[in-house]
Amino acid sequence: MIRGKAFPATTLKSIFLSLYIAGLFSSLCLPAQQEKRAFRQAVELYDSGNFLIAMSNLQKFVETYPKSDLVQKAKLYIASCHKREGNVEEATKIYIYLIENSGDRAIVSEAMLSLARTGTKEASKYIETKLNSEDGFMRELCAESLAVTGNPGIAKKMFKALEKETIPSIQEKILSSISKINKDTVTVNALKGMFLKGSENLKISIVKFFSTLKNNTAAAFLKEQIAASSEKIKPYVLWALAKIDPYTYGTRIEGRITCKAGKWWIVDSVLKTRTQVVLPDMTGIIPGYELKEFENKEVTLFGAECDSKIIYTDIYNRK
Repeated sequence: MIRGKAFPATTLKSIFLSLYIAGLFSSLCLPAQQEKRAFRQAVELYDSGNFLIAMSNLQKFVETYPKSDLVQKAKLYIASCHKREGNVEEATKIYIYLIENSGDRAIVSEAMLSLARTGTKEASKYIETKLNSEDGFMRELCAESLAVTGNPGIAKKMFKALEKETIPSIQEKILSSISKINKDTVTVNALKGMFLKGSENLKISIVKFFSTLKNNTAAAFLKEQIAASSEKIKPYVLWALAKIDPYTYGTRIEGRITCKAGKWWIVDSVLKTRTQVVLPDMTGIIPGYELKEFENKEVTLFGAECDSKIIYTDIYNRK
């Protein structure tokens, strides 16, 4: 009773029901909160450098909450604890287990790269076998991870994998890894023959790779390929040469950048001529973020001339 009045029965029932639901919700939330708190405390121990205690807490977490979404992350931390304490073999086993059994790509990626960083022979051999996986994601991940191992002996196998690979993004990852393992000159010489007999996608990947090198051998080879290249490959070759040496193989225009009907143009400041700016695929479709900040501004544009268009390589504001 409040102020001499009694609550109606229906009101009391509503209050009790609300209190019951609130209590039930609280009891359901409590285990989830405890789970997150336990994981967070273990990670804090890891971050502070108490690896043995952190590992003990993380193992207890895995045993206590085997169905938790955080279990796989906990196992990554456990593997790292083993590695930090010098038990690389045990860390390697855990990383391989997670790669084989986790359905979470983020976990698999972290486990694979962490495995590569162990630097063990077992890790290198395991990653090598996965380079021929039917799963494109796995091949790409392996290509990236093999660069981390820094094992020169794997380069030959990577060249063979490159010849078989059909996905451009993976080809480029393999090329990038090979370049990190081997010296540029060795890589260029090995890729020249592969370019001549490779598919168009492989040729484009190789040309893109050559464009990242300040290498006279690569430039000379690309120059030889201009006349023999197909309509699809030639723009990439010209673009790569302009990237390698813009003053010898490229062109430079000073003018104003404009965009009309989704296409980008540069109007020469002196000649007043208008030239379309494109990417090596020659479609004329350039993502907005590439040139948007330069729109209606005076710029210096570097690139390669092809079919009355300019394939841009670099751009700078003049003012």
